[in-house]
Amino acid sequence: MKNYLTALQSIDREALKAKAEIARSLAGEYARQAKTTAGEYAQHAKSFAEDYAHEAHLRAADALHSPRAEALAESARTLARDVREDAADLCAFTTQRVSTFSPFDLAIFKIVMVSFGLWLGAWLASKFTKLTEKFRPVFLAAFFCGFTYIAYRIFFDNRD
Repeated sequence: MKNYLTALQSIDREALKAKAEIARSLAGEYARQAKTTAGEYAQHAKSFAEDYAHEAHLRAADALHSPRAEALAESARTLARDVREDAADLCAFTTQRVSTFSPFDLAIFKIVMVSFGLWLGAWLASKFTKLTEKFRPVFLAAFFCGFTYIAYRIFFDNRD
């Protein structure tokens, strides 16, 4: 009986080894199949993503070249060109007028700039000296008077 039990144990061990070997080979086969399937899914996903990206790129290109967008861009370019020309005209006009300023006019211009700076400094500072606080209306009045004179000389006075 002892030999019989030993033989059964040996058969069981061999059967377990054979089952383990079969399980390992099946697991390897399943892993290869899963890897292959995952690779195929990845290829399909990549293909779909490329197709969607291409379609999105085409739609974006169509949107950029739509007539409405092109008309808007053209009107923006025209507006920018007009503003640039107006600014150039204003600069040329004021430069031509300032070139005729006398030393008195330049002194008034300096007074305008200094009085504006002093008024702005007094207005912005929360705790300014008492003397400057008292003269703040004088600075503002000097600025407005001088600014009015300079604007008159630039835009209305023709001493040429």
